[in-house]
Amino acid sequence: MTIATTAVQPVCESNLTVDNICLTLAKEQLAFEKKLLENENQRLQLLLEDTQLQLEMLKEQNEELEGENQDLHMEVTELIDQLTDLTDRVDELIVL
Repeated sequence: MTIATTAVQPVCESNLTVDNICLTLAKEQLAFEKKLLENENQRLQLLLEDTQLQLEMLKEQNEELEGENQDLHMEVTELIDQLTDLTDRVDELIVL
């Protein structure tokens, strides 16, 4: 029985060593992948922040343009009123 035990023991120890190496490599690979995911997460976070800043800038520009649009609309309305008044005067002068 001693001969069988001693013959099997090196094989078992060898298998345990291979298993330990495989587990170590798998652990290192997972750590590397975790780091890659953390970097990608950080990149996406920065992209999100940049996009949010751009959105805020666009909202502000939109508000400014809406204000300018309202001002121009009022000016056009005033010009139309003036043109209508002038047309009415011309019509009155033609009648005279």
